[in-house]
Amino acid sequence: MERPNGIAVVDDLAFVVERDNHRVQVFRLPGFDPVGTYGADDLALPYGIAVVPDGAGAYTTWVTDHYEQADESIPPDAELGRRVRQYRVTLADGGLRAEPVRAFGATGGAGTLRVVESIAADPANGRLIVAEENPGESALKVYTLAGRFAGPVIPPAFFPSQAEGIALYACGARDGYWIATDQSHEANTFHVFDRRTLAQRGSFRGPTVRNTDGVALTQVGFGPFPAGAFYAVHDDGNVAAFSWSAIADALGLRKDCTLPAR
Repeated sequence: MERPNGIAVVDDLAFVVERDNHRVQVFRLPGFDPVGTYGADDLALPYGIAVVPDGAGAYTTWVTDHYEQADESIPPDAELGRRVRQYRVTLADGGLRAEPVRAFGATGGAGTLRVVESIAADPANGRLIVAEENPGESALKVYTLAGRFAGPVIPPAFFPSQAEGIALYACGARDGYWIATDQSHEANTFHVFDRRTLAQRGSFRGPTVRNTDGVALTQVGFGPFPAGAFYAVHDDGNVAAFSWSAIADALGLRKDCTLPAR
């Protein structure tokens, strides 16, 4: 691989975005056996990925693409209509086939995506949540699964540094919480938002965790984490684990949506 970045694990598959190979590579877990690649003909500088099952052996994937101009600057708004690419991926007979579905991104107005990396999908509520990282206007922007800007924006007031890693704590079909990062060397903060309404439910920090890019969350209880754990990258070199019980108790959130181990 060349510069692996975004990762999504669904069923027994790991989808890994390779930024510098401008593609997505798929591995079979737990042995990390290569299954195939896709996107090399379309993607320029991909970073983040979201994946949802779409039938037996099939998946819909969305990949953010931070393509640039020759001088590595952000293209004009009119050229930002391909910030996210959607594919339908099918696996059969040990191989992989990917069909491009669409490329999208607003080319003006509140939905414009200038600097993109993290993306998350919530098919139960018909939403894609895309982190806009451009300094001064960093926010979470909500699109439909079909690529239309839906209007809601979780505003820059929550992300004075840079909106980053996004994780979902799901309760039932449509409820739960989104956890999103304001990446900072000084005031690295994790914000919690209601899954349905997107209203803020609270924020927390780690005593040492800084400069968080990626995050992940498991709702499977284990060991010292009876209600699951929230993981955050620390300064490009370590990973921290937070107890969901501790987060929920501090912020008055639910912690009764624990999943059984496989």
